[in-house]
Amino acid sequence: MKSPNWSLLKMSYCLLLGDLQTNPQTINWASKTRDLLNNLGFGHIWISQNTPNELQFIRAVERRLKDQFIQNWLGTLENSPKCRYYKLFKTTFAYEQYLDMPDKRIVNIISKYRCSNHNLQIETGRWTRPLTPRENRICELCNSQVEDEYHFTLICDCFQVARRNMLRPYYWERPSIEKFTDLFNTTAKSLGEIKRLGKFLLHLTKLRKELLAA
Repeated sequence: MKSPNWSLLKMSYCLLLGDLQTNPQTINWASKTRDLLNNLGFGHIWISQNTPNELQFIRAVERRLKDQFIQNWLGTLENSPKCRYYKLFKTTFAYEQYLDMPDKRIVNIISKYRCSNHNLQIETGRWTRPLTPRENRICELCNSQVEDEYHFTLICDCFQVARRNMLRPYYWERPSIEKFTDLFNTTAKSLGEIKRLGKFLLHLTKLRKELLAA
């Protein structure tokens, strides 16, 4: 808006704005700018085609775009059956520091179980046609419960020895969803704790594969 009149950008914008004013149903760069400003609550800026403080306006737009994105992200998590557990330990929109760990095996295995990118029955049941009902995605090792991430890491009897050897008693003594959430919440954990979690998941994944193949 404050570009010099001779600039190519300003001339292009004015042409598109003219088209939009002639035909309000036109879809072009100017119309998308109008829709974006209205959506963000800056309709008055569009009407006036001016802003008293350009820098403050740009910062305000950035903040609102980020806020809208985070709200949409939280809504997606809340409504996604696949994110049933993920939304419990991923409560803030922030970069996870464990992703920078040098041992990519640890990074990959933690990411897989946090994001339900694995071969547990709770996930493979989504691949069948017709879709396997959630209550029928039973653990093939103990045949007692739905095999989800919680059952796999803290409940299934086949992994009791591994839990006692690799996890603090806090987790395997009277396990609960709260303890499971704490186990996978990497935000407040040291890199050493995260590394132990990764090694535990690697061991359980290998052990599960061996038991299923036996």
